[in-house]
Amino acid sequence: MSAHIHQFVLLLHLLAAIFWLGGMATILFCVRPAALSVLAAPQPIALLHATLARFLKYVALAMAVLLITGIHLYGLRGGMGARWGVHVMALGGIVMMLIYGNLRFSAFKKLDAAVKTQTWSEGKAALDQIRKLVLVNLVLGVVIVAAVKLGV
Repeated sequence: MSAHIHQFVLLLHLLAAIFWLGGMATILFCVRPAALSVLAAPQPIALLHATLARFLKYVALAMAVLLITGIHLYGLRGGMGARWGVHVMALGGIVMMLIYGNLRFSAFKKLDAAVKTQTWSEGKAALDQIRKLVLVNLVLGVVIVAAVKLGV
């Protein structure tokens, strides 16, 4: 494979990871607190629902890019013979995708139902569950980046 194609695949992988991690940090540390401090109930729940509905669709696309490019890059890095950081990245990425699945198909589904029925207490509970899952995924993502960068 040419070096240019390899660099392009790596760039796609990095951009997808940056989007996912940056988006989680933005929502968790900026959008959510701002919505809660500026908007009157139940508007923050509705805003966060709409934001997450859009963001989760793009994360699904980013995950597809990460999975496809990750499999390719894993093979180039030696597969099972790769250094530990590569294995941490692969395993961590799979765990993050599973957490996303839980968030998207359980917690967000609860939030979506709560917004549609205007049961705001259930919406608030679903958002709290989502916040915890996003925080876990963000920490995992940072650990993965550190492991790869530090060459663990």
